[in-house]
Amino acid sequence: AGAERHLITMLPELDSQSFDICVIVLTEPKKPVDQLFITLQQAGVKTERMIINRHADPYLVIRLARRLRDLAPSVVHTHLLHADLYGTVAARIAGVPAIISSRHNDDPFRARWPLSFLLRIINRYTNRFIAISERVRAFTIKTEKVPPSVVDTVYYGLPVDEHNRQVIDARDEFGLPKGPLMVCAARLTEQKGHK
Repeated sequence: AGAERHLITMLPELDSQSFDICVIVLTEPKKPVDQLFITLQQAGVKTERMIINRHADPYLVIRLARRLRDLAPSVVHTHLLHADLYGTVAARIAGVPAIISSRHNDDPFRARWPLSFLLRIINRYTNRFIAISERVRAFTIKTEKVPPSVVDTVYYGLPVDEHNRQVIDARDEFGLPKGPLMVCAARLTEQKGHK
């Protein structure tokens, strides 16, 4: 998935002399996200797991806040809904000086009650938001009522491995005639706007 791939490509590239990174993966018992966990560990990123025991797990906030007190980070950076909810509250309880949240999608469920109400409260404790596109930025501002002044757009950048690039002649592959050709690389979901 995009958010996970983003972390896998970005975190190992950060200067280990300047940054001491610890990723805490919040996971459900039946969805342990083993691949993310293993890939980050293999890349040399300190990674821990915390289990979400039920849909609403207040004890997770307490466990996470205790762990954050032990780690004493300067910044907590949340990615995806569980981290936004539990991580933000736990970071505030633990006294973390700065909380940043990355928004990777314009998820419609974020606009539904009671989650929308809960996010509007929790978002007040987040210092900065990073949106991966202008559309996601606009959604965050409009739907979650986040002030525009605290939402920055930072586009994804993915490394291109020159040795493993495969050139495909799309015209031959799909039997297309000569002329302009436009390619859009994205999941075929309504959210991506392929209509």
